[in-house]
Formats: sequence, structure tokens, C-alpha cells
Amino acid sequence: MMSNLQCFTAILMLIGYTSNLHGFEKIVWQQELDYIAIQEVKDISAKSQPASHISQPILASALAKITIEPKSSDSLLSSFVSSDEVKTVFTEREVEVLSEGIFSTLQTLSKDQLLVFSVSDRHSSFLGIGSDTLYSSGSVYVSGNDLYLLLAEAQVDIQKKYIRAGNSVNNSRFATHSELKGFKLPTGDYTTETEHSWQLQLSEGVTQVNQRKDWIKIALTSTMQPRQSAQNNALPSGAPETQRPANQNESHLTFKSNEGEGVSPSSNPQQKSEVEVRLEKLKQLYLNGQIPEQVYLEKVNAIIDEI
Repeated sequence: MMSNLQCFTAILMLIGYTSNLHGFEKIVWQQELDYIAIQEVKDISAKSQPASHISQPILASALAKITIEPKSSDSLLSSFVSSDEVKTVFTEREVEVLSEGIFSTLQTLSKDQLLVFSVSDRHSSFLGIGSDTLYSSGSVYVSGNDLYLLLAEAQVDIQKKYIRAGNSVNNSRFATHSELKGFKLPTGDYTTETEHSWQLQLSEGVTQVNQRKDWIKIALTSTMQPRQSAQNNALPSGAPETQRPANQNESHLTFKSNEGEGVSPSSNPQQKSEVEVRLEKLKQLYLNGQIPEQVYLEKVNAIIDEI
């Protein structure tokens, strides 16, 4: 029999172990299921101090050029991939969040620390009809003049990932936000490449790391300019362009660990029909557990019947 003290100690150890399952040292930004966190990793190449010229716009420009293509074992065939099959990974909102997160910790991370992230935004669905909230996750750090990105998941449906991982849900269709809160997408394995249907596309200044198709190095140059137009795989945000501070080395976003603070997802209701807005609001109520499944389905059918 364990004494009360032994039981208490065991509980504390279990709580401590559970809270560090993901190895996070510190959450630097979080909003709902999106987050950027500091993680200590021992098995990556030694990092050097980031170059002094690196600014948030330069980081944003580098992140905006990251694309994926269907996976091919033949690098020659890769050059014949259709432009329709190439997808830009991050939307403007995701680029802004990530670049600010990287820049805000640029001079404070130790050589054994990097950033892990999971970010989401609205992405066009198949054939551009409608949109879905999709998530991308991975690890990122800056060394010298280079940005290193290990992409673990690219534009995935977190609901499907949650259920396919064997997690149960209270209803038969969707996991609620409270259920998804304890679920984390992978952020990359530096020792073994994970099998994907896609690969990160290479271009001028973008090269593979350790001959892996999910890990790239991007040369950061002072000539990089932030993009001016919306990406082809994201819905236009319609929001006014964020004004950059006169000093590029000043971050204008606040990164806090409190949920609901920081950068909010960009949205433009004017770009959506009244039906889409009503369906999205209805789905949100259902996911939050505010209405039961039967009511949700009845109201969805009622809206569809109006079309």
C-alpha cells in the first residue's frame, strides 16, 4: 500500500510528465487551437547567431514563398509538375503570425531551442468552391542567414486527424473545441522523415536539409521584399493592409500565452454569401456544444431547402 505522501508524489510526477509531453518550454502565442511555442531539441545541427540584417518583413517574404507539390522520387519529373498541383503552404494571416513569432524570439532562443507551431486559416476547397479551416504545423528556427523549416503537416483537417488518431467524440460527426484543446498535431521529427503525399518544393535559395523532402533551408537576404498580393490558395482577407512600423526591427504584434489574445484570423464576411455565413455560425454553435446534433442537422437542412 502506498502512503498518502507517496500517492501525492506520484500524482505530481504524473501531472508534471503530462504537462511536458510536447516538450514546450514556453508558449509565446496562442489563440484557440493555434499556437507558437519554444521547444528544446538536442538532436538538431548546431545553430549560429541570427544575422543582424534579418527583419520581420524578410522572414515574412521567406515564409510566403514556401510551396508544396505532389511527392515524386524523381527530381527530374518534379520539374514537370503542373502549376495547379503546387500549393502555397501559408496564407497571409499565417505568414504574419509566424514571422512575428520568429522575429520576437530571434535573439533570445538558445542553440538548443527552436519554435514549434500550429497555425490555421481559411483555405479554398476543391475546385475553389467554399472554404475550410485547415491547419499546418512544424518546427522553425533561424541560423546565421538561413531559415530552417521542418513541415510536419500541411493544410490538414484537424477534425479528421483527431478522429483518425483514435480519439472518441461526444457526437458522431465533430469533435468540440474542448475536445480538440488537448490534441496536438505533430511538429516534426528531426531523426526520421515522416511519409507524406507531398514534398516541399525547391527553388532558388531553397534547398533540402539532410536530403529530406519535409525539411528545407531558405537563404535570407536583405534584398527580400514582403509580398504585396494575396496567395492563390487562400481566400482574400479583405482586411486593410497592416501598417509596418518605421523601424523594421520592432514587432507590432503582442505575443501572449493567454487564449484569445494576439493576432486574430482575418475574415471578410462580404466575400461570403448569406447562406455560407449562416452555415458557419450554425456549425460553430454545434462545435461549441451550444446546440445538440439533431437541432444542428435540422437547421442545416432548413437552410439548404431555402436555396
